[in-house]
Amino acid sequence: MRDWWTPETRKQFENRTQLLIEQYNSFSTLEGIHLNGKQTLGENIGDLTGVVVAHTAYQLYLKDHPDKKKNLNGFIPDQRYFLSFAQVNRSLYTPEVYQLVQKRIIMRLPIPCKGCSKKY
Repeated sequence: MRDWWTPETRKQFENRTQLLIEQYNSFSTLEGIHLNGKQTLGENIGDLTGVVVAHTAYQLYLKDHPDKKKNLNGFIPDQRYFLSFAQVNRSLYTPEVYQLVQKRIIMRLPIPCKGCSKKY
C-alpha cells in the first residue's frame, strides 16, 4: 500500500493521537482500572469525530432556524447538545462487567444477549 501522507502530516497525526491516548489512559471505570487509550484509539477517534460532525450539523441547523436557538430549562443549545450526547451514551455496569470489559473479554458481537436491549 502506498503511503500518501507527508512526513509532517504523519507527525501531526501521531502527536494528536498521542494526546487522545493519554486522555483515555486517564479515564477510570473503577478504582485501579484504567482504559487503555492505545488499544481503543480507533474507536475513540471514530466516536470523537462523530460528536464533532454532529455538533457542526447542529450548529448549522441553529443558524438556519434561529427561533430554536434559545435557552430551555436553564441550558443553552450547546449545553443541551452535550447533555443529550452524554445521556445517549450512558451505561451502568456492575464492577465485574467493567473488569471483564477492561480485559477485553467482552467484545461487541452481533449475537443475542439475554437481558440486552434490542438496539444492541
